[in-house]
Parts: sequence; structure tokens; C-alpha cells
Amino acid sequence: MPVYLYDENENIIKSGKGKGKWKYVFQQNGRRYKGVIHGATTKKEAEEHETKMRSAVRNGTFGQPSQDITFEDFAKNNYLKWVKQHKRAHRWFTLMVDVLCRHFRGKPLREITTNDIENYLAKRRGENSLRRIQRAGASVNRERAILSGIFTRAIKRGYHSGPNPCRDIERFEETGRRERVLSRDEETRLLAALIGKDETLGHIVRLALCTGMRRGEIMKLRWEHLDFERGKYGFINLPGTITKSKKPRRIPMLQNVRALLLDLKGSKAEGRVFNLDENSTGQRIVRRCKKLGLSDVKLHTMRHTFATRCIDAGVNPFVVKEWLGHSTLSQTNYYSHVGFSELEQAAQKLENLAENRPKRSADVLAFSESAKIATVSDCP
Repeated sequence: MPVYLYDENENIIKSGKGKGKWKYVFQQNGRRYKGVIHGATTKKEAEEHETKMRSAVRNGTFGQPSQDITFEDFAKNNYLKWVKQHKRAHRWFTLMVDVLCRHFRGKPLREITTNDIENYLAKRRGENSLRRIQRAGASVNRERAILSGIFTRAIKRGYHSGPNPCRDIERFEETGRRERVLSRDEETRLLAALIGKDETLGHIVRLALCTGMRRGEIMKLRWEHLDFERGKYGFINLPGTITKSKKPRRIPMLQNVRALLLDLKGSKAEGRVFNLDENSTGQRIVRRCKKLGLSDVKLHTMRHTFATRCIDAGVNPFVVKEWLGHSTLSQTNYYSHVGFSELEQAAQKLENLAENRPKRSADVLAFSESAKIATVSDCP
């Protein structure tokens, strides 16, 4: 059989032993075929693969995607490559794919059924998360979405004959949106604690509270993105390369934001504003909040807080939508929360309106009835 073992310098190892990679080379129907044999560690395994390649040439399937590929192989070597090119949160996708591969390791992609996936999702729903509480339905639904994406891509690329086994699986009920926002007192306590070695964290929290920027946008912000000359206090010009929507966005600076950034800038003209790792920075803020007794608070909470305060201040929701970089008003509505105090104030206003409303006299009622009759009689 024409199979050869090559060393790292692409020289043939005549003994057929040692470290290297196996390749096949053969001619059939006047055409030459060659390729690397992935996974082969012995000559026998290489020859078996070469036999399959010859058979594929005879059957007219040579060069077509193999439907014998395992779930792990496709997810890591095909799907994740696509994710890294098209998704900004590819680190999160990588973590989720690792979880999926631990469960479906060694199983051929085409043999995974709807029942297999339902059992997996039910198992995940019943387990505790890293926070030692039952895993939320929303979290399991995200895993289902990734599984569906993997099979959708496999079908498009010819690695799976379809249909998508995730298609008819019902999603778990999601409990609702996150309602956590910082009160003014909590904000004061948090910022007072972020001093000394945590001073930079305090700057990041202040910027998030006053601009509504996402964590990734803050951590990737550069001095070149700041314009201190235009407008009253200046603008933060976020390019599409760092925004979640991939669309550029302009954020007006408040007076305190301008003062903070100018103080940090000094003589710097380029480079990142905060030279910290994005993930570790978020984790540090969560830990500091827990020590202060601020439960369920993280850097993204500042974005919810900013949106809520904008609505409370009477800012037009469409303006808030553009400020936050949302594509729809419903997304902005998700981020703005009405507190109990606002509900109580609204209820009091309605109560005062009902108490002060003048009673309608008989003359007014009579006039209303006559007006109503006249209106109806005028209709053609």
C-alpha cells in the first residue's frame, strides 16, 4: 500500500517508525490522489484509511464531507473556527462547546438523536451550577441554541443529512429578566470601597454608571476614541470593531466623565485607557461587591442602572436606545426598571387625581348626552 510516514521536515521515514504524520499517495483512473491521514499512529491504520480513500474515489464520494465524523471533531475543528471568525463572544462559545463535548465525546455526529439531546438538557437542568443553585432554564436554553447551531452548520456543510435534531425540542421556561440596579446609597458604598489598589476598578465603575457602556467597550476603549473638543464636554466615539452590534456609536460625555478621562489621560495620545484583562476585571468587581454585601451585582449591573436612571430622569426612550446601542426599543425596555418607589408615587398621583376631580353636574351630563346624540346624527 502506498502510504508513507513523514517527519517534521517532510522527509520520508523509511523505517515507518517514530514520530511523524502518515500520508497516502495513489493513482486511479489516470488521476493522482494524496493527503494527510489524521489520527493514524501505525502503518496498518494508515493503510486502512488509504483503502477507504480508494473506495471513495470508485464511489464518486471522494472529497465530500464524511458523515462518520464525531461530534467533538466537528464542534471543535469546524464549528468553533467559524465562531471565532463571526462571533465576538467566542470565548464563551468555546467554554460551552467544551461542556457539550464532554457529554457527547466519541459519539458520531449523525447518530445523535433528539432523545439524546433532550436527556442531556434535562440532566443539565437538574444539576447545580457553579454558584451551587439549580441551573436556570435560560442557561440550558443557551446550550440548546449552541447545539442547534452546531447541527445547522453540519447540515449545511454536508456532515449531517438532517433534519436538525434540536428542531422540535421545547425550551425551558425562563424566570424573567434581571431586575438588579444600584441605589444611590449602594453606589456611594461601592465607590468608597474601590480605592487604593482598586482605584482603577472605581474608575471603570464610574465610567459604566455614567455612560452605560458594556464591559468589552470599556476595556477596549482607546485614547484615540475620545474627542474632547466637540460638544459641551466632548464625545466618546466607539468604532464598530469594539461594539457588540458591530456598528459605531457616539456617546456624549458628562462633565464628571470628561474630568475623569482627562485626569487619566495626562500626556497620553494613544493606547488603551485601561490596561487590564476584561474577564479578570469583571470577576474582581463581583468579589468586591460580595464583600460589601451587594448581592447579584456585577459590572453589567451598572448598564442596567444607567438605563433606569435615564428613564427616571425623563430622557426619551428612543434617545436611551441610541445611547446604549440597542437595535430595538424592546431591548432598551429590558434594561430600564421601574422601582417600587416609582410605582408608589404613581399610585399616589392617581389617588390625588381621583380625590380632587370635580363631580359632574346634571347640566354637564345633559350637555354630554346631547353632544353624543348630535355626533351620531351627523354621521352619514
